Amino acid sequence: MRNALPVIALSLWISAHAIDIDTLWNFDDVPGSEARLQAALERSSVPEERAALITQIARAEGLQGRPARGHAMLDELQTRLSELQPEISIRYMLERGRLYSSSNRPLSERWLRHTIQLASKHKLDGFVIEATHMLALIQQQGSAIDMNLKALKLAEASSDPAAMKWQPTLYNNLGWQYLDQRNYEKALEYLKKAEDWYTSHPDPRGLNAAHWSVGKLLRLNGKSTEALDIQMSLTKAQSVDKSLLGYVFEEIAENLVVLGRLPEAKQYYGKAWKQLAEDPWLSKSDPNRLARLKALSID
Repeated sequence: MRNALPVIALSLWISAHAIDIDTLWNFDDVPGSEARLQAALERSSVPEERAALITQIARAEGLQGRPARGHAMLDELQTRLSELQPEISIRYMLERGRLYSSSNRPLSERWLRHTIQLASKHKLDGFVIEATHMLALIQQQGSAIDMNLKALKLAEASSDPAAMKWQPTLYNNLGWQYLDQRNYEKALEYLKKAEDWYTSHPDPRGLNAAHWSVGKLLRLNGKSTEALDIQMSLTKAQSVDKSLLGYVFEEIAENLVVLGRLPEAKQYYGKAWKQLAEDPWLSKSDPNRLARLKALSID
């Protein structure tokens, strides 16, 4: 049976044949990602590649609010899983779990645990971590931290590049989860780990976000002068995304208030409001935040 393929042979198949799906994804542009995935599917004649791409197109459907279409694609793929390598079954189960995450959490959890079990069996650490990360997102706060710590332990110990690349995401997740618990010291510890990781890896966008996060936690830890210096340096960085800049202005304003520089703070609250008001997601998800920024910018 093909699904009894030894782990070493499976790893060789993945490195030799599997398409690099990560290069097709841009999570800031899901429709564009879906178009690239669809184009790759049309070009490919390799069954395993085609099946892997179908799982990702199903994921894109879910991210665009069309989970039923995603499930329908996976339904068609399900009939062929026994003919394909175990990696495809792992991807299939992972995307089932992801599609159910917002509508049926018990079913999502069941699929994700099946994913972890099969990926562990074949020593595909990257998929074990990804499924554990997803599982943490649908758990209560304490359980989520435990799961992310477990995933991080594997990511730090693994020699699998697909597992190692999860380190900054897990550091970041743990930082914000500890922040939710108002454990500012622990939150800062993990966000600094994310910052250190991005410092040693070429990812300007990730590094800028990590700097901002560390700056925010320094403010919450009572170190507004140091925090302000970090946020001001980000306003001068050419690589800072426009989407981050509004949050940088907001943090600058909060620090200026703490330092008693109220006229300057009002200016930066205004800059933050003007920038963040253009974000449709924030306008919908947190209108009170925008209203506060606008109010604080006016005498």
